[in-house]
Amino acid sequence: MRIFNRIFLILTLALFTVLPTSCSRDNDDEPIEQNDFLENFDYSQSNFSHDDLKLNFVITSGILSPQMKRDLVENFFIIYPKLKNDFNTNAPKNVFFEIKSGIDAPAYATGNRVTYQSEWLAEHPEDRDIATHEMTHLVQAYNWGNIPWWITEGIADYTRDKYGLSNSGWSLTPYTEGQNYDNGYRITARFLKWIEVKIKPGFVKHLDSQCRAGNYSETVWSSYTKKTLQELWNQYKADPTI
Repeated sequence: MRIFNRIFLILTLALFTVLPTSCSRDNDDEPIEQNDFLENFDYSQSNFSHDDLKLNFVITSGILSPQMKRDLVENFFIIYPKLKNDFNTNAPKNVFFEIKSGIDAPAYATGNRVTYQSEWLAEHPEDRDIATHEMTHLVQAYNWGNIPWWITEGIADYTRDKYGLSNSGWSLTPYTEGQNYDNGYRITARFLKWIEVKIKPGFVKHLDSQCRAGNYSETVWSSYTKKTLQELWNQYKADPTI
């Protein structure tokens, strides 16, 4: 009996020594997705693929630093699948990132191609999440003339805020007097985030789907939130905290 008790004590101590390290996580914010495949890429190449997605680089003019190239590849394979899954599973699977000098905007997107201004990328090496904004446009695929530009750009900055990997030096614009919901980009994006948090979760996905289907009108806001667009904005102005 003494030997049995000693064995039982040893097994009990061993059990309580092992369980905490194997069953608990010290950091609840630690990502659970597995992106080990990114380490296996040859970043000197121009074409990358994983699962059913393909990313192709086209250097039309200008240069692209090796680090920025790696950052753009990581953004694509980590964020783009989430955008496709959450907003539009029919978004392109074969995507092109074109690098071009001398274009007017830092970047623009059309079809299955994002074109980046080479000078912008060189001067703003921290701005990897410009890709998140532009990839959202690929997913949006709005082919109708009745979609206000400020909604298109507002949703793209909303997703940049939500899905971006770093957003270093970039954030949504806090409300100040004189703003309006149709200012677009970060101002509209923060308004959309406020609706998600304070009024009706899921609204941005609903708004996006209605735009893609060509069904946008101002009734999209009231049918989902039970408040008109102007009523929502007035409430946001009164208390814009998120």
